[in-house]
Amino acid sequence: MAAAKSVKMLSVILGLYFLIMGVNKLGPWFSQEMHKSLKAQHKELFKGSFFKLVVQQKLEVPSMLPSVYRQMMAFNEAFCGLLLLMFFLPLIVGNVANIMLLLQYLDYLCSNLYLGNKFDKSGSVAVFLILLVSRLVLVVLTKDSKETTASTVQVDESKSGGSSRADLEDDGDDEDEEEEEEEEPAEEGKGDQAKADEPKKVK
Repeated sequence: MAAAKSVKMLSVILGLYFLIMGVNKLGPWFSQEMHKSLKAQHKELFKGSFFKLVVQQKLEVPSMLPSVYRQMMAFNEAFCGLLLLMFFLPLIVGNVANIMLLLQYLDYLCSNLYLGNKFDKSGSVAVFLILLVSRLVLVVLTKDSKETTASTVQVDESKSGGSSRADLEDDGDDEDEEEEEEEEPAEEGKGDQAKADEPKKVK
């Protein structure tokens, strides 16, 4: 129960953060200064990103600009953050969103390391990476606890079923013994009557 509540709390916190950040990366919806700062940050991060080093250079895709990179990351962040907030959806949907955000922030971290940025720039990325990993770990723990609870319930039901059957068998044996005890006096009474009748016949 505690792990399930922790998963919900983390989903709300992460979902709200990623939704707000993703929307603000797309446009100055919440803060114009933050939007400008995020644009400059993604322009720098693009130099060491997976899309710059692999997609553009290896596959020779000339249209992979920093603005396209920022919009892709922003859309992924906002959409996955929205999915984390939707508790009525199956749990696997939130887990897929978690993995997508984990890959995005791994790209951010690798880009910061490639550019040699200090911890003041990459520290927030590392923190949210830890939170995303923690949520996945809690989901696994919740699943294991549910399976353990279900298995213990099945074992208890099987034990109670076996004990009830044994009780029924014991009750049946007791009834048979009582019937046998009742039959024995009746047979002894018949034998006594037969002995009493024999002298009369002789006379």
